[in-house]
Amino acid sequence: LIALISIHWSIFILSLLIDIISYFLPKLIDKKLEKATINVSESNNEYLHTVSSWFSDLNELRRYFAGAKLFKIGEQASNKVENAHIKQTAAQQELIVLSGFCNLVGQMLLLSLTAFFITKNAIIFGAIMSVQNFAANVSIGLQQVIEGLSFMKSSKELMGEISHDSAVINK
Repeated sequence: LIALISIHWSIFILSLLIDIISYFLPKLIDKKLEKATINVSESNNEYLHTVSSWFSDLNELRRYFAGAKLFKIGEQASNKVENAHIKQTAAQQELIVLSGFCNLVGQMLLLSLTAFFITKNAIIFGAIMSVQNFAANVSIGLQQVIEGLSFMKSSKELMGEISHDSAVINK
């Protein structure tokens, strides 16, 4: 950022604006991602409960020849887990595409502004390399950090439940 401000103050300001927008833009789908993550957890829990209840007494299943019913119930439960996982992956990919698009537009704007100043002889030609390096390295790093934070935030409620369930019992 110091290099950008030394090149031209407006490139610095544009970079800050792009980074701020990049940070807040994924918040548009935070709730969707959180809901998808919780849905995966609930579907897994339901699937495990189904499997546990059906496999608890295999002798009963054999006695009533209920193997086909067992497989049907298992398939239905596993389909719910698979669909929940697909929705979670779709929400994650939506976040990645949104972040990537914001990153790409930001890089284009920074390089366009730099090119404009170069054509007006306001800055030297070599400044485009500094701006390009900043745009590529810092913006991509920022994008990955924001995506990681969003993924972690999507499991915040589940982590709270786990912390509550694993609390020490005094008695």
